[in-house]
Amino acid sequence: MGLSMEQKIDCGDNVHRISGDENAEVYSMQDETGEGKMTCFHVLPGIDLLFNDFHMQGCISQVKPKVEMLTFDHCREGRIEWELENGSYFYLQQGDMQITNKERHEHRFGFPTSHYHGITVVLYIKEAKKTLENAIGGIPVDLKGLKAKFCTDDRPFIMRASDKIQHIFSELYHAPDKSRFPYY
Repeated sequence: MGLSMEQKIDCGDNVHRISGDENAEVYSMQDETGEGKMTCFHVLPGIDLLFNDFHMQGCISQVKPKVEMLTFDHCREGRIEWELENGSYFYLQQGDMQITNKERHEHRFGFPTSHYHGITVVLYIKEAKKTLENAIGGIPVDLKGLKAKFCTDDRPFIMRASDKIQHIFSELYHAPDKSRFPYY
């Protein structure tokens, strides 16, 4: 299918791959406050879908992209918050979505409710552009333009919960078990 997530993203020394094949991989993170699990489905070349399940008070992210990327994070349940270098705080709570490039994703993340469940759609720009253009009959897809529009100053773009956002992501959370991978 293409490169593994580890070949596209340096997740740091506190994230460990625990299983996987060419279609999906599972990663874990643990500390004294609990554990987190990320299940990554390689949907199409350049497009990954991660299910994030954290049951801990917080974690240190050491994520450093190895390729240019654009991500869409949706919080299904719980809350995640982080402080930026300038002292400002960001958070996602139930139903919120953020768009980011993960270029400045090295932070201490807190989970005030000691849990967070959500989805991350990852587009590895160069590879995803080709995949999407082929899928929609050669119509140009401007992923770099989307990145420039929503990821200014390496800050995430956050959209607060709405019915439209919920509808898009609910389809992914409720995919039928028998045909889950093709559905994604």
